[in-house]
Amino acid sequence: MNDESAHKPPFEGYGGEDRPLGAYLALIGAFQLVFALFLLVTRGSDRSIPQRVRLSDIVLFGVATHKLTYLVGNDAVTSPIRAPFTEF
Repeated sequence: MNDESAHKPPFEGYGGEDRPLGAYLALIGAFQLVFALFLLVTRGSDRSIPQRVRLSDIVLFGVATHKLTYLVGNDAVTSPIRAPFTEF
């Protein structure tokens, strides 16, 4: 690693293009806020947790994990997460 790349600001590689990183970051924050509210409302309900996990739930969790890794790795909305580590 050379000295120039060691002292770059986190969003240096994303500076020249028209990337709305601030807007994407706001969208991520809004989604996290809505999800946290959903969890709080769900916690307040009287529903119980199932005693056993079905095979279909495990398969669904696997597909959701695959889609989440694709989203974080490739989607434009998650570029503020990748910006400190990559160059566009």
